[in-house]
Amino acid sequence: MMIMITALSSIILPKNWPTLSMHLSLATVLAMLTNYRNMDGIITYQGLFQDSISSPLVALSIFITLLSMLAAISNSLKKNKSSMLVLMLALMVSLVLCFSTSNILLFYIMFEASLVPMLLIILGWGYQVERLKAANMLILYTVLASLPLLYSLLVWSHQSKSSLFTSLISPSEVSMLSVMFGASVFIAFLVKLPLYITHLWLPKAHVEAPVGGSMLLAAILLKLGGYGLLRLSPVVSHVMKNINCFVMAWCLVGGVTAGILCSHQTDIKSLIALSSVVHMAFVAGTAVIMTDWSFSSNMFVMISHGLCSSALFFMANLAYERISSRSLSQVKGLFPLMWGSMALWFTALCANMSAPPFLSLLAEMGACISIINWSYMVMPLLMGLNFLPALYSLYMFTSSMFKAYEKVNWDLVPYSLREIILVVSHMAPLIAMTAYPYWMLVL
Repeated sequence: MMIMITALSSIILPKNWPTLSMHLSLATVLAMLTNYRNMDGIITYQGLFQDSISSPLVALSIFITLLSMLAAISNSLKKNKSSMLVLMLALMVSLVLCFSTSNILLFYIMFEASLVPMLLIILGWGYQVERLKAANMLILYTVLASLPLLYSLLVWSHQSKSSLFTSLISPSEVSMLSVMFGASVFIAFLVKLPLYITHLWLPKAHVEAPVGGSMLLAAILLKLGGYGLLRLSPVVSHVMKNINCFVMAWCLVGGVTAGILCSHQTDIKSLIALSSVVHMAFVAGTAVIMTDWSFSSNMFVMISHGLCSSALFFMANLAYERISSRSLSQVKGLFPLMWGSMALWFTALCANMSAPPFLSLLAEMGACISIINWSYMVMPLLMGLNFLPALYSLYMFTSSMFKAYEKVNWDLVPYSLREIILVVSHMAPLIAMTAYPYWMLVL
């Protein structure tokens, strides 16, 4: 599949793009090949390493960056395309370094540095004048929540006499200070995911961001929070056991509430953004449990959501480019009028509702099993988390399939080869990894 993308991109894109596309594709393949089951870690350079947690996310970052660059070359982006593509490459470099570093201070620096390219993308290529407000909310929510994390990491590295993840020493006793330290770690990453209540910056950023920015934001930037939880939550597990029930309740109740809000949205991008809050509830919930099964389920959920959400935002942008509206009341009857679009749209929504044969089904089944083993009392909330994505996904499908009540003269352009390749490139890995998911296991 990667060879096909490289060959087709060399035909579709300008002359200076085949080399870049091939390098990104080869880097993705190499990142995947470095990951295998029961791998303790591969040291690639002093302070950088690849293991079974970081390698899938590095591969996802490179792969989605390539697809977002292809998506950015559209009719709606008419100014400074090269500058936006450079920012996407800068964002990819910061994300790869963040996922690959073994130094907690470099991790924090890259964790925050990834916000700068996304901020510039929203400000420079946002669709509406509210993009300044969206950028401010993005910075305020994420930076303010992560400042206590910086202090905690500095104290932690000083006490451990090392700044490497593998050398961090868990707090020796449970005290108010150690609980506050663990809470600062959790809150910083839960805001980045985000969970309900801390999610208010997410719909704003998605609505104002261009298609490439939305794809990167949903597919990769939200995974920084899940990655941080996977790395640091085992070290602070014994000091956080007293508030694990609170965090789990926050995850599940917030996810159900966000699912209910999704069913009342009229803007397609806002609906897809809120659906990310529902899926990220599984990520935070399984990170709290901290078992091998929950960690593997966590990785499955992050990878499947990254590919699925990126595809949904890309297809929502295709509708926006053709009718200049993201309202479900205006999109009625759009997809059946374009050849092949209805099947692609339905396929993406099936992946979003965790229907077979997509990886998201295995991911959420594993997450539900691990959470039920933790406590049977949460089964009603898990039923809501599994039912609501199907409800609002079918709501999006039926709203876009029914014909408009008023006749509208749409000058519809059929899907181009580039657009079809992009959608298929998102969906094909989800099906392939369902058949052979072992390369991603954290066991």
